[in-house]
Amino acid sequence: MLCFRVYPCGFNIKKYDIVSEELSSAYETLIEERFSGNPVSYIVGKQEFMGLDFEVNKHVLIPRPDTEILIEQLVDLVDSNVPINVLDIGTGSGAIPIALAHFLKHAKFMDD
Repeated sequence: MLCFRVYPCGFNIKKYDIVSEELSSAYETLIEERFSGNPVSYIVGKQEFMGLDFEVNKHVLIPRPDTEILIEQLVDLVDSNVPINVLDIGTGSGAIPIALAHFLKHAKFMDD
């Protein structure tokens, strides 16, 4: 069987490599998952958010690119050298407070 290079799932196959039945079956399983509607992030187990990589699965909401606007606006509004308090209430994956902590080094975080 011939396959093409697919990096996110750990496959590193060149255009004319012959692959084993096991690898072919694993690839077909991933394709079936995608065709059944599973988001790519759940299939590969990762999602990038604000330049940071997060592990995700079906139990965690996938951080959305439009949420990055919220973080960007807050980082622009707040002086990164001034301590601020951030309250994290039910943000799901934790991507928002983690991204804020990454960009606002002096912020103090509390959770619910």
